[in-house]
Order: sequence, then C-alpha cells, then structure tokens
Amino acid sequence: MVEIEKKQLLFINMEYTQNEINEPINIDVLLQCFPQDLFNRSNVTIAYRDFFERQSVKLNDYDIVLLSTKISSFYEVKTLLNLCTGKIVIVGGILAICAGYELATIYPEIVFNTGEGETNIYDLLCAAAISQTVDQFKLLIFNKNIPNICFYYEPLRGIYHSERAVCNLRTKRYPYHHKLADVIENAGLVRMETSRGCPWNKCSFCVMPWKFCGETWRAFTNKKIEDEIQYLIDHGANRIFFTDEDFIGNYEHITALCSIIKKCTAACKLAISFGGSTSVLTLHKLGNSLDSCLQNMHDVGITHIFIGIESGSDSQLLRYNKGVSALMNEAIIAKLQSHGMEIDVGFIMFDADTTIEELEDNLNFIQRTGLRSTISRFAKKLRVTPHTAIYKDYVSRGLITSDLNIDELYYDYTFIDPKIELICSYINALDVHVLKESYYLQALIRSAATELEKATAYKRLLLLRDCGYLFLRGCVNCYKKKETLSKDDVHSIYSNYLRLGGIGTDEH
Repeated sequence: MVEIEKKQLLFINMEYTQNEINEPINIDVLLQCFPQDLFNRSNVTIAYRDFFERQSVKLNDYDIVLLSTKISSFYEVKTLLNLCTGKIVIVGGILAICAGYELATIYPEIVFNTGEGETNIYDLLCAAAISQTVDQFKLLIFNKNIPNICFYYEPLRGIYHSERAVCNLRTKRYPYHHKLADVIENAGLVRMETSRGCPWNKCSFCVMPWKFCGETWRAFTNKKIEDEIQYLIDHGANRIFFTDEDFIGNYEHITALCSIIKKCTAACKLAISFGGSTSVLTLHKLGNSLDSCLQNMHDVGITHIFIGIESGSDSQLLRYNKGVSALMNEAIIAKLQSHGMEIDVGFIMFDADTTIEELEDNLNFIQRTGLRSTISRFAKKLRVTPHTAIYKDYVSRGLITSDLNIDELYYDYTFIDPKIELICSYINALDVHVLKESYYLQALIRSAATELEKATAYKRLLLLRDCGYLFLRGCVNCYKKKETLSKDDVHSIYSNYLRLGGIGTDEH
C-alpha cells in the first residue's frame, strides 16, 4: 500500500500589541486535539510570534495555514491572508468569533472558526487532509455540518453559518505547555484555565454569551486542574494566572481549587502565587462563606484578584445589567482589602448615556474605596462589540456611527451629553500618550522582576493613572462651579495634568 504524503501545516499565533508576554495556551489546547496520524511533529510548524520576532517561515512550504487571532492583529492577518492564495486557511480566535460574517465577506476563500476550537479542529483537519481545493474543503464541512464554522459558500450565494456548539470541559485533559520555559525566561505570564464562562452571563456589554452559545459557567475536572498546576510548578512556574472569565465560580469550585493548590505547593520551598478574575456578584453569592473563602484563598497563595466593578454609579450599573449595586461593589472591595488581596478592577467610566452626575459618582466611589491608590485603569470608554445586548440597544436608538472596526472589535457611537463626549475625547488623547508606557509598566509589575524594579514601575504607573483621575475631577469641579464646560476649560485642565505626569503638552 502506498502511503499518502502528509500535508504540511503552519499554525501561527498572532501577537499582542501590549508589552507583555502571555503564554499561548490557545495553541497548546488545540494541539492536543489534532488527529495525530495526520498532523504531528513531522509536518506541523508553530510560529509563536509573541516570542520570536526573528522567526520566519516560507508560506509556500505549507498546504494548510491556521491563524489564531487577537485584538489588534487584523492588519497583520490581512498581510498573511493575501499571501495564502489557493491554500486551505482556517482563521480562529477572537476576531473570527466576533466578526466572522464581516471577515467571510471580505475573504470568501477563507474558513472562519467562530467558537471553541476543540469543538471542530479534529474534524476540520481530517477534512483538510483529503481536500485538494478550498471548494472541496468547504463541501466536506457543509456535508458533515461541522459546528462553529463560517464562510462564503457559492452554492448558497452567501455566508454559511454552521450550528453553534460548546465543548464538554469535563472530558478534557490538561494541555502541555510547550512554551512554558520561554515564558518564564522572558518574565511572561504563565496561564491556565479551571473553567470557562460566567455564572451571571447577563452583562449588557459582554460577548461571552455569544462566544459560549448562551452557556453559563462550566468547570474542568479537579484532576485536570491538579495535574496542570503540578506540571507548571514542576517546570519552574512560581506565578500562575487563571485566565477564566470567573475562576471562583461557586463555593464548591473555589474550595476544591484551594485544596488542590495546597496539595501541589506543599513540597515547594519557594512561595507560589496565583491570580485570576471574578465578579462582585460571584463573591456576594458566597454569603456567609465569603470570609472563610477569601482567607483560604490568601493562605494558599491566591493573592491577585481582577474584578469587574465597572461603575460606582447605580444608574450605570443598571444599564450594564451587572446585577449588583454600588453599595455591593463597595462592600466586596472592602472585604478583599481586609484579606490582603492585591486588587485590579475593570471600570467603564464612559458610555453613550453617561452624565456629569454619574462621572462624579464614579470619582467619589474611587476615592472612597481607596481604589485611587491602585494602578487600575479607570477612565475607560465602553467598548460596544458585536453580538451584545448594548449593541442592539444602541442600534435601535440610532447611536451607532460606524461600521465594525474589525481590528479592535468595536463600533463608534455618539454620546447623549456633548460635555461627556468632549471630556472622553481628551481621555482618548491622554491614552495616546500613556498607554504604551502603561502596558510596559503593568507587564513589569506582573513579571518576575526584582522588588525594586516592581516598586519603581508601580510608582510611575500610579502617577499616570492619577493624571486621568485628576483631569476628570477637574472637569467635574469646573462644571459645578460654572454650570458650563467649554472646550477651552477642558483643554486647560488637560494640559495641566499632562505636565503633572511629566508627559508634556498636547494640541488636542
């Protein structure tokens, strides 16, 4: 029997724009799902663009190209796709998930993966292995009804969407972290998952309900979690970040996770620290167990918490459908602080309906809760993304003013209050000055740098964040005093706080 020659496959992990190396676990997760008889080390090449700028590959050497996209990677993706004519190309990641229709319209020859890659990558690669053309590949996908796929299909003379599905996390083993040594050597962020999705799953701005087909929070098995933590520790990781949307999930999950960590770190001579994201609502639902859970977390090394506060204004929280009040936010922050947690918060200062009164509520909340002394970025504008409730609301009210920005996955929109729009435009200008430096400083703080280096970076980042706070406070105070706010007023306040931060002046 004549053995069929294996096709050559190139898997490209697109890079982030931030000055931080994030372990590419998306690649590791999918590699374990490949049909190993068809695609293995002999014919698969991985291009980790986060790590090796010098790494180069010749696209002509490959029959199949996979691209894992990230925010801000579209322009580089376009360059690569223009070089892939005639090849079988599968594009996944966040751009494909959120903008599959738009991308399929622009690139009719490309297949886009619009969900969790584990649901279809095995079948996709089996189909790709026997397809001689892109049209044959699409026909196989269509006939097999492979889920989470989007592409232009000539027989339909339009965009084809297959059924959407999520994978069963309870059947998944942990992925081998192929670039772990490089991440550690380059002071990057070691990452793993314990769950996916959100217990609440109803925030009006969140795309997770779309990404996970409406499914709420799902956990991996304790065995998978324990095996992976032990593997990471055994291979030199001493700071691990859980990339879950909500790594706490519920009482049973966080209790089991703490027990696993305690077991895995028992023999370690060096301290191992952990961090992850959660929500006020998740913590609030722990009820009488909250204090014991937080203490248990801190005792086993879970000391960094990112929490989506979003606002200190009740009216904004209602628009965001957070399911909590400003008072609940304040109480949970106090609890985290009392247990010595290092807190980073998500905050949305501006949306189309923001008022001066809400702006002042937020500033008072930040001051009152002590969040002003953290390095969190507060002065952010709501990102209106596809497939979200708030996008549909803004469309119905005629507030959307642009087509989808595929690179950054947002729609422009107009503000109800021109004063807020003016203030927000200056915050955007401030970001142009400081975001690149801020990302660098944040990466340094989260890395394995020396304590002195981290302290210096923290002090500088705190100053940059405070410039935004003081600028907003100045605008609110000016309006309260004059009952009006002109562009000259805002520009004068802005210039003053640019100088405070040692940033320079700006002709906005």
